[in-house]
Amino acid sequence: MDSAVLPSGGRSVVNNMELHYQTRLCEICSTAVRPKEAGDSLEYMASNWHTRETFLNAVEEKCIICSVVWETAQCYEPHEWHPAQFDIIRNKDMAEIAVTVVAPGEIGFSLMPSFILFPVDSVKYQEQLVFPAIQADASYDVKLSTAKDWLHQCLSSHPHCKQFSSPSRNWHPTRLIDIGEKDSINWRLHVVSEDGTPSPSHDYLTLSYCWGPGVKHSGGRATLLSSNIAELRLGSPISDLPALLRDFISIARHLSIRYVWIDCFCIMQDSEEDWNAEASAMHLVYSNSICTVAASNCASPDESLFQNRNMGMILPGLVESSLFSAESRTCCLIDREYWNRQFYKAPLQNRGWALQERYLASRVLYFSTNQLLWDCRSCHRCEVFPKGIPTHVSERSMDKVSQVKASGNKTVSLDRLEIWNYMIGKYSNYDLTYPSDKLLAIAGIAKRFRGNTNDRYLAGIWSSDQDSSLDWDVFSPRPRPSYRAPSWSWASVDGEVRLKGSLSAGGEALAQLVDIDVTTKFPDEMSAVLDGFVLLKCRAIPATIQKYPESAIDVSFCTEAGKFNVRILFDTLDDRAITYHRVVYVPFSIRYGYDKEGVVCPHLVCLLLVEMNQEPVDEVKYRRIGLFTVDKESEINSFNANVESQMIKIV
Repeated sequence: MDSAVLPSGGRSVVNNMELHYQTRLCEICSTAVRPKEAGDSLEYMASNWHTRETFLNAVEEKCIICSVVWETAQCYEPHEWHPAQFDIIRNKDMAEIAVTVVAPGEIGFSLMPSFILFPVDSVKYQEQLVFPAIQADASYDVKLSTAKDWLHQCLSSHPHCKQFSSPSRNWHPTRLIDIGEKDSINWRLHVVSEDGTPSPSHDYLTLSYCWGPGVKHSGGRATLLSSNIAELRLGSPISDLPALLRDFISIARHLSIRYVWIDCFCIMQDSEEDWNAEASAMHLVYSNSICTVAASNCASPDESLFQNRNMGMILPGLVESSLFSAESRTCCLIDREYWNRQFYKAPLQNRGWALQERYLASRVLYFSTNQLLWDCRSCHRCEVFPKGIPTHVSERSMDKVSQVKASGNKTVSLDRLEIWNYMIGKYSNYDLTYPSDKLLAIAGIAKRFRGNTNDRYLAGIWSSDQDSSLDWDVFSPRPRPSYRAPSWSWASVDGEVRLKGSLSAGGEALAQLVDIDVTTKFPDEMSAVLDGFVLLKCRAIPATIQKYPESAIDVSFCTEAGKFNVRILFDTLDDRAITYHRVVYVPFSIRYGYDKEGVVCPHLVCLLLVEMNQEPVDEVKYRRIGLFTVDKESEINSFNANVESQMIKIV
């Protein structure tokens, strides 16, 4: 594509439906970027924003800022939220405009879409502020030529990607799909052990996609089964495949790649033995692939990868602003979450298996609804920002786990534990067609992690961090799923989980983990979990709780030390719905944080347990149902009662 350096004026360039940028701002947003008084001393400014009515009108008129705010917050009905104000901070290179959107609810919170302004003559961002002309209806060939250029550049000029792209160059998948020569109308299943290793063995393309609500598609051949493997090895028409898979084959051919890997045809779907064997090799399948194509915009294989664009959601703004000097300057305007917003509501982005598919891949080519995006270990880019999005830092570039060689040391470093906790926080909120896959769908990342640390894996936590790994809470609890992990593991529940991580300076562990064990279905410790326990030496303090009718999480908490009001973060909706009268809580740790005035203060973290009625009756076992913290120093000593420690088993 032809590129164009942004001109100094504010007019949009439109040639044969090729667009470089957009310029429309509503009157109120224009006032924010061009305030009447904005001298060099301006560091912070807040101004009133729209009423709901004027805001919706601005969205209709396609104001750059209002349109993105609306897209970010439209999951709320208009009467359930209201944009509140602008908050503007700037320095010599950049200004940031945050729009506070208040959303009510049981636990109120605010959304804050943030926009950034760069003077187009900025030396710091000059390379990235050169935009190509974007076609509103870009052809199939144009998009694939862009993808081919990106792949070629990575293979030829990214030594860092090459270093980590093939950790096991002699390894190959059990099965591949041979799509034949360019003019072939058939594909066939290639069984490596019988048909031989393709040459070069590592040049195959992988697909990350959503299966959709069903598995039956065109021709009735949506999956590999024990009954049709011989037939598929002979060959099958490409035209019988659903639209997404046909598109994927076209992409592979355009990239001159003959072999591809698609889970529905490369894993035998009616064989538990084969499924478990292949699932345990996922980290090798994706890490040895030359590239992974992520069908982010498709909810099922019946949808095409090539869809119409909404240009207003991808084109940067070009506006005049007086935030940098008394005289107006031409500036580029984009939202800070530009990269993430390309996947807003993308079906694949919230699919549990997809996290490790894109994390383990050396390179990912994303098909979002509005544009192609690229992410490798050296750079990120998209059609609108082919040199990278200003201020965006790819998670892949921070991938310390894949960059650290195995040391033989069983102690996991703090920075890598932080990465694991961060990824689990994201993953825990993703959807799985089969909830029983909770641990299996993250096992590939866990294998990569363990390969670098030689640590022991126990139902989603690491033995070197087992004490602090029990300190987690659920931000958005869901009904309790069928058993797949002990109650002390984050993997036992659904909903967004927040792992607190290791204790900070001054923190104190109040419970000692004496023993921990997990039994898995297969010898691989990352296979399905059958049962497990932790044995804690701690103070287990009996209490009674009584819920308030108007709240599902605030309770009256009665102990021998007195009566208190606490807010319990229940692990599941089932636990939250039941009125427990008798519970046991365990003072687990003391952490330190900051109050609203910035003063360091202690927080007592307590696990909440219930006794289980199990055989044998002479062995008391407990199940975790939630967690709560005590922040008032006057109550911490009362809750952290001076009772004798004992051994308790949590299952």
